[in-house]
Parts: sequence; structure tokens; C-alpha cells
Amino acid sequence: MLSKAFPEACAGGSFATGSGLLVSGTGSALVMAMTGRATYCDDLVGDGAALLRRRCGT
Repeated sequence: MLSKAFPEACAGGSFATGSGLLVSGTGSALVMAMTGRATYCDDLVGDGAALLRRRCGT
């Protein structure tokens, strides 16, 4: 999970987990964001995407 504050949903698949503000994107963008690669936050959408982007420093 990206954070306890962000549920995730993988585009193109049936994966979803967590609770709170939704963050959606491709599997690779979610994984890269989970590892702190802020550039991939631009590929994420959802109500939690902007908050995650701020937390990644972008």
C-alpha cells in the first residue's frame, strides 16, 4: 500500500486495496510511486493523487 492514507487501484487489472482518498494508475506507476519516484506521481489520478504528489515533494 502506498500509505495507510491512500487506497490504490491498478488500471487494466482488478487490483484494489486500502481506504481513504483513492489513487489510481498503471501498476508500474503505483509501484514506482511506492518506492519514492516522484516523477511517476504525474501518471496517477484520483482524489488522493494531488496529496501524494505533495508528499513526494513534486
